Amino acid sequence: MATIMVVEDEKELNDIMCMYLRDAGYTVYGCLSVNEAYTAMHGRIIDLVISDIMIPGLDGVEFAAKLRQMDDHLPIIFVTARDDMASKKHGFHTGVDDYMVKPVELDELVLRVEALLRCTGIEERHLLKVGGLMLDAGEMSAQWDGNPVELTVRLPAVQ
Repeated sequence: MATIMVVEDEKELNDIMCMYLRDAGYTVYGCLSVNEAYTAMHGRIIDLVISDIMIPGLDGVEFAAKLRQMDDHLPIIFVTARDDMASKKHGFHTGVDDYMVKPVELDELVLRVEALLRCTGIEERHLLKVGGLMLDAGEMSAQWDGNPVELTVRLPAVQ
C-alpha cells in the first residue's frame, strides 16, 4: 500500500485522520508542522501528502510549492478551514491536486486518496513482480508466492 504524510497542526484531527487512513490499509506519518514533515520525508518514499494550509513553520501553500519543486508528480490534498474561492484558486494554482474544506468526511477523504493514487499509478510504481517474487519498495517488504520474506538490514537499502 501507499505511504501518506498528514501535515495538520491540530493534534486530535491529525490523529483521527492518520488512524482512519491506517485502517484503510495505508502507511501513515502524522506531522504537526512543516519541520516535522521534512524530517519524516528524509529517507522515505512518500506517495501522497495531505496538508492543512495554516500550519506552523511554512504555510501550506508555500509547503505545497516546495513539494512541487521536489516532485512534480506527488499528489497533494489540502484539508483546510479556508472555504473562500480565492484560497481554493491559489491552492490549485500552486499545484495541489485536491482541496477539501473542514470539517471533512473521513470516508470521502479515503475515496479521494484512492482516486488520486489510482490516477497517478503510484500504487503500482513501488512494486516489482518477477515470477513468484514481489518486492514492495514503498513498504520495504518482499513476498515469495504470497508468503512474507524477512529482509536483512542491507537488502531494503538496495534501490
